[in-house]
Amino acid sequence: MGKSNLINSLLRHFGCKLVRLSNNEESEDQFDPLERNDIATLEALWGDAEFRKKYLSPQRQRLYEIVLSEIQSLEIYGPNCSLLDVGCGPGFFPRLLMDKGFKGQVSGCDFSAQAISLSSSLIPEGQFFQHDIYSPIPEKYDLIICMETLEHLLHPEDGLKNLIQAAPRLILTVPEGRKDSFRGHLNLWTKESFEVFLQKTLSDKEVQVSEVSNEKNLLAVIL
Repeated sequence: MGKSNLINSLLRHFGCKLVRLSNNEESEDQFDPLERNDIATLEALWGDAEFRKKYLSPQRQRLYEIVLSEIQSLEIYGPNCSLLDVGCGPGFFPRLLMDKGFKGQVSGCDFSAQAISLSSSLIPEGQFFQHDIYSPIPEKYDLIICMETLEHLLHPEDGLKNLIQAAPRLILTVPEGRKDSFRGHLNLWTKESFEVFLQKTLSDKEVQVSEVSNEKNLLAVIL
C-alpha cells in the first residue's frame, strides 16, 4: 500500500479524508501573516469603513465591557488617573471609556497613522499619537491597556517589556489560541501558555490570566 493510501486509510478510520485544493482555493485561503500586519495593509484596513464596521462586532463589544469592568475594579477612574490604550485602532474603546464616565486622561497610540486620525476625530479631548510598540513609550501612565495586539507581533516579549516600563499595571487581551482560526495571527496562546509567557517576561510582577467573552479571549491583569 502506498504512503498516501495508508494515510487515507487511517484518516477514514476517524471519519476524515485528504482533499486536494485547486490552485484558486489555495490562493484565496493562504496569505503571509507578516504582510497582513505590515503598515501598508493596516493603513488600508483602517481606511475602509466596511472593515471598521465589521471590526466592532458584538463579541468585541462584550470584551470591551469586560475590560472596562476590570479598570473600574482597579479604581483607576478618578480625574488624576492616566490611561494609555496601545493598539487603539480607530478609538472605539477610548470612546466607550469616556462615555462610561472615566474622568482621567485618556491617551492612545497605534502603528497606523490612519487609526490615529480616526481616534483623534472620535475623541477630540483625548491624546493620540502614532507609535511602534517595539520602541519605548515616551510618557508614563497609571495603567496601559493592550487589546488584541500581542498576537500580531513577531517578538511579543519586546513589545511587552516596553509596556511595563511605561506603567505599573497592565490589562492585556489576546484570542484564545485553541479557538483562533485567523491566519493573520503569529501567536496562538492557550491560557496556560500565555501565563508562562507573561511570567517569564515579567518575572517580578503578579500575573492573573482568565478566559473571557465565551472563552474566545484571554484577559491578563498585571500588577
